[in-house]
Amino acid sequence: MKKKLIKKFIILFAVIVLFTPAKANAEKIDIAKDIAGFKYYLCDDDLIIEWTESINGYVSITAMDTVTTEIFYKDNIKTNQSIIPIKGISEVYVTVESRNYNTIQFLTSTIYQPSGTVVFNTPSQTNKENAECSVILDDSYFIEIYLEDKLVEKTDLYEIGEYEFNIPISAGNNYITAYIVDVKGNKKSYSTIISRDIAAPVLNLTKDYDMVSTTDDVINISGSVYDYKVLTINGVQINVEENGNFSFDYSLLDGNNNIVIIALDNVGNVAEYSATVSKVAQIEKENNTWMTVAIIVIFVVAVLCVLYKKNIIKISAFRRGDNDEENSIGTEIVDEQEEDVDERVQNGHINQDKSNTIIGTMIFLLPIIIFAIIYYVGIYFGNIKSGSMEPNIMIGEKILANKLAYVFNEPQRGDVIVFYSQEKKVDMVKRVIGVAGDKIEFIDGEVVINGHICVEDYLPYDTETNADYDFVVPEGTVFVLGDNRDSSWDSRYWNEPYIDIDDIYGKVFYNF
Repeated sequence: MKKKLIKKFIILFAVIVLFTPAKANAEKIDIAKDIAGFKYYLCDDDLIIEWTESINGYVSITAMDTVTTEIFYKDNIKTNQSIIPIKGISEVYVTVESRNYNTIQFLTSTIYQPSGTVVFNTPSQTNKENAECSVILDDSYFIEIYLEDKLVEKTDLYEIGEYEFNIPISAGNNYITAYIVDVKGNKKSYSTIISRDIAAPVLNLTKDYDMVSTTDDVINISGSVYDYKVLTINGVQINVEENGNFSFDYSLLDGNNNIVIIALDNVGNVAEYSATVSKVAQIEKENNTWMTVAIIVIFVVAVLCVLYKKNIIKISAFRRGDNDEENSIGTEIVDEQEEDVDERVQNGHINQDKSNTIIGTMIFLLPIIIFAIIYYVGIYFGNIKSGSMEPNIMIGEKILANKLAYVFNEPQRGDVIVFYSQEKKVDMVKRVIGVAGDKIEFIDGEVVINGHICVEDYLPYDTETNADYDFVVPEGTVFVLGDNRDSSWDSRYWNEPYIDIDDIYGKVFYNF
């Protein structure tokens, strides 16, 4: 009986199970799994635990010192990385737990000493585009280099040796970290901060000195400079005041003077200014009054002596006062003839004396007038104060120029002329090289005029003449050069390279 009841119960239970429908919204049962991408490694004095999977919820991490059995680290995190400080601990036991994930437990030694070093060769401040570092390996390792958080270098397994790396850096602070990594992933880091400074010093000058011309022996260069370490003018270090101002007297040579001002900061950034200053070859007109007077007196005396000896004039023509006896020397009129005065007046002798006086005065003044015309109209006197015409005209020599040379003729090539420079506002002496219509070129150190090499026998054999431009001489002008081609401020460099013929004083015919 009991067996039948049991059998019926089993059949009934089976029917209920087979024919009872399952609930459509039955809950799914989760199965624990491993955390994807899980890894751990040592880096300096830390144990790094990382994973790649995005976990919805907290991850609980505990670390125990196996020597003291003390749990020295415990934290619940929602990030994908945990950094556990392990300095002073030789071995650690770690437990990682998270809901719906398998618990991870591992035991690791914290002793790690890589056999290698990293040396950053670039200083902490630089203006270079790359930071340089050397990695020296005493065993086989990988090398990783990060700029900020960006991986910029990752190598294969390198053998023992020294390896060089260049890391591109940008302006401002650059945080660089290089890692020596063993085959297990343990790392040793070396870090530095390199600041790239690309701002040049601030250099301000009181004026633009380029193309300035002067007759002075020195030129004062002044201005201000900031954010600098050293300031130099043509290699000479300049003292700068605390407020950044500076002033320097630069000694000039005859002709062109190339001046380079450089402000350098402590990382090598440069602010540079270049200028060409010319010391003008000024000619001083001779204004020595005493010399002029002496020459006139000598000339007049000589002429009078000649005229007197030729009996053209008589000294009596220059008598002054009423006393003929006191004012006449060698006169033809004698005292004993005084009783004949009335007769002489009647015969016109006194009128003859007056005539002789006028003629004598005119003859006396004539040499002075002639000399004045020659001096002020026909001849130019000057002193040379520049070496631009050396070796043909030396510094300190005097020149004589014919002011009438170009009254009826035009200047010719090769003429040495004195002229007034409208651009430089001084008298100058140069040699005419080109006349109206000439095309002037400078090829391989030679002057080429209208396609033909200019033969300049008046120059030393090895003289070279160079310029950056070609020139075509306009009508009514000439193109001039100094004979000292390496030290002459001439038509090659002027803003207005051509000299108007109306500004020419004359042609030099003698120097001494």
